[in-house]
Amino acid sequence: MSQLKGNTHLFGGNTVFVEELYERYLENPNSVDSSWQSFFKDFGDSKDQVKSLLNGPKWCPRNVTITKVKEEVAKTAEKGKTADISAVLLLKAVKMIDSIRDKGHLLSKLDPLGIERVPTPEEIGLGLINFGFSASEAEMEVDIKNYVNGITKVKVAGLYNFLLSVYSSTFGAEIQQIRDPNERQWLYDKLESGEFINQINANDRKHILRTLTETEGFEQFLHLRFPGAKRFSVEGGESSLVAVEQMIEKSAELGVSRIIMGMAHRGRLNNLTKILGKPYVAMLSEFQGNLAFPEEMGFSGDVKYHLGYSSIKTTSKNNKISVTMVPNPSHLETVNPVVMGKVRAEQTEAILEGKQPESIGSILIHGDAAVIGQGVVIESIMIGDVPGYEVKGTLHVVVNNQVGFTANPWNGRTSRYPTEFFKAVSVPIFHVNGDDPEAVTKVARLMAEYRQTFKKDTVMNLVCFRLHGHNESDEPNFTQPLMYHKVSAHPGVTFKYKEYAVNSGSITEEEASGYKEAFRKFLDSELDASKTYKPNKGDWLEGKWSKFKLPSIERQEPNTGVNIESLKKIGEKLTFVPQGFEINSKIARQLDQKKKMFETGSGIDWATAESLAFGSLLVNNHPVRLSGQDAGRGTFSHRHSVFHDQKTAAKYEPLNNLADKQAKYEVIDSALSEYAVMGYEYGYALGNPNALVLWEGQFGDFANGAQIIIDQYLASAERKWLRMNGLVLLLPHGYEGQGPEHSSARFERFLQLCAEDNMQVANCTTPASYFHILRRQIVNDFRKPLVMMSPKSLLRHKLVVSDLAEMGEGTSFKPVIGEVSKVIDPKKVKKVIFCTGKVYYDLYEEREKRGDTSIALIRLEQLYPLPSDQILEVLEKFEKAKIFWAQEEPKNMGAYSFIALKLFDLLGQMVGYIGRKEAASPATGYGKIHNREVQEIIKAVFES
Repeated sequence: MSQLKGNTHLFGGNTVFVEELYERYLENPNSVDSSWQSFFKDFGDSKDQVKSLLNGPKWCPRNVTITKVKEEVAKTAEKGKTADISAVLLLKAVKMIDSIRDKGHLLSKLDPLGIERVPTPEEIGLGLINFGFSASEAEMEVDIKNYVNGITKVKVAGLYNFLLSVYSSTFGAEIQQIRDPNERQWLYDKLESGEFINQINANDRKHILRTLTETEGFEQFLHLRFPGAKRFSVEGGESSLVAVEQMIEKSAELGVSRIIMGMAHRGRLNNLTKILGKPYVAMLSEFQGNLAFPEEMGFSGDVKYHLGYSSIKTTSKNNKISVTMVPNPSHLETVNPVVMGKVRAEQTEAILEGKQPESIGSILIHGDAAVIGQGVVIESIMIGDVPGYEVKGTLHVVVNNQVGFTANPWNGRTSRYPTEFFKAVSVPIFHVNGDDPEAVTKVARLMAEYRQTFKKDTVMNLVCFRLHGHNESDEPNFTQPLMYHKVSAHPGVTFKYKEYAVNSGSITEEEASGYKEAFRKFLDSELDASKTYKPNKGDWLEGKWSKFKLPSIERQEPNTGVNIESLKKIGEKLTFVPQGFEINSKIARQLDQKKKMFETGSGIDWATAESLAFGSLLVNNHPVRLSGQDAGRGTFSHRHSVFHDQKTAAKYEPLNNLADKQAKYEVIDSALSEYAVMGYEYGYALGNPNALVLWEGQFGDFANGAQIIIDQYLASAERKWLRMNGLVLLLPHGYEGQGPEHSSARFERFLQLCAEDNMQVANCTTPASYFHILRRQIVNDFRKPLVMMSPKSLLRHKLVVSDLAEMGEGTSFKPVIGEVSKVIDPKKVKKVIFCTGKVYYDLYEEREKRGDTSIALIRLEQLYPLPSDQILEVLEKFEKAKIFWAQEEPKNMGAYSFIALKLFDLLGQMVGYIGRKEAASPATGYGKIHNREVQEIIKAVFES
């Protein structure tokens, strides 16, 4: 037994008494008192079993660390009372407290439909008999030393019933997975306190009833006035609005000034109107087919249950709080990282303004099938508390209507609850019956308080049902007949709660009926007004976005150059190493080379140009945020924006040490996620348009792991939701014989998405171009996503350098770079080869080797928006030449399909194609084949 010393709440300090008793029991059970026999019997005959049972899993310490229990046992041992009944009762009581706190949720009555059978306490080891209490012992008093709700002496049966009332009622709590014992004890103290248990008063009941009445009333009104219209009703889960409303109320009370929300379609319309205050007249106008913004704005828009809204709410306690619902597509759960990124951006600004970051909060509303079915949820919560991405906790509400479209829960998960994976991030999970809005209220308030106290996520699994099918015209009885027999017999939570509130004396029947009637009259008046309602402005370009505007399609390139002396000063800081900092010798040599670049003003490579672009923005108070896998060093070991001391591992970031007053540079080595991290950075750029925000793919090939963010947000959010965004994607792209997954960023897919001036797509070939296009993102008075095919082998190519003069004052981005060779006579040129990216250097070097002067090479640095005027200007010189497009990608990939049609519209002729033949896979996996294909492209250019 010595191995058990100090390892559990039963063994520690002076453990002689318990150790001796247990060892005697193992030798001969009859040698100890019958009460101890009963206690030890559950442990089995192995010391390891005892240790395992009392300790629990190693990753999750037991929640009751009762020093006084040890002291009492020790005192008993000193007195020689080997069978002291009070000590036995105390130890059994401790085990009971621990077990019910841990597993009490399994006895909770969570299902409003009563379909799920609740086990008996004995079936899951939570009966009094399971803890070794006899009938007579259940009536004895036990002194539990204030460890439960301030209770000292209490009858065992009374303690047992109290614990079940707390942890096994219409809500249950999962807390044991929390690693910090202080957090666990805080929650136990709260849940077991009279303040928590008895907090609901008559005013609360009236407020809850009004919320339920108006939530249900709006749904019923829509059902009556617009039969068959899709609205994705919240009926059956009306208590979810009680939860959200109470979270906002409590958060505002605790000092939160802003809440950013994300949710899918179910219940969204009610949340937009009831919670965020979107005018009912505007919503009803949309139900009549009218636009949510002035028609002359010319946007395509989206269905009403995807749109967002913002407002300033005044709570019942007169606290002001700003609330925003972020727009989102039908793709469930995609909005989660977007909300988190936006929150992080606003928290960062709050810190600069001297405010607490937790004053900006978030609420995410999930569906039970989606929350566990969509991988982006776990990706998002896993980054939500790590450096660079932490958001000081999110309040999660899972609207668990026990069905996903037509799928039953057992078709979508193997766990009992849809919230099981939240345990991985050590946060509390509360399971609540949606038919008990008072339990919902109490848990919602507690969640808000927990978030403000510990700056962590917390989760409500709100078990409810869905009154209709997936949408209002769907027939649920086709697939869930037994469930919907129960649903049809359910009177609704509003009716049930009204009866309870009236019977409790909190409200009269007349008052309750008055709520319903008054709201119905209000909706009738709003419907009448909606028939002539016209929005006078679009919900966009407000607040921090007010200085931006829609760009003209025929826009000029802005001046993005910087004073050369300023660039050299930035260069000095970029190459500076603090005294005593032991930098890596290879990086030291690179810094020496960079110093020479700034001394001579020439030979500026890709990484240096990037640092100059970043630095020039930082010193002008524009933050720069770059994230991605290996972003600090760079996948190809080219960036090294963070120096690491080789002896102490201390870090030094030159870009954060440029000037006394400058904006912050954040470079974050992200989790191995594309979907959530790209979505997060999109949200960050949404939250701070004055920052340059970049996401870098480890290889561009991996960007399609975030295809939903690209398609549903980057490419289309401005046209659907009136939301600009300036996120930059850096996607390493280029064919260098590294196989099908390390060659292509799927250039063609981005170009296919381009329309209506929605984004910018570029494939730059010079450091100067890269410098200017990055700065252009901030200099412009509008924001558009920028998709950059970034280089790999070109990062160190001897020809891929620029002069500082190309970045100096008066310079700007060149979307087209014409023929640069002085020996090429335009009149004698037979072929004009348009190309973009790395293939240019393959062709340029081959032309130099051959001494061929009959071929001109034209580079498109930007492919969308297509620089038509510059293309025509360049082509004017080559009157007799044939025009070709050359690329290293297969014919069905790369830019050809896009550019051929564009050039046909521009020139009136089809351009010739030079490149790899059509292929299903982006690239070969064999070096020999790759080299042969390169030579075939070269021959097609120079020998055909």
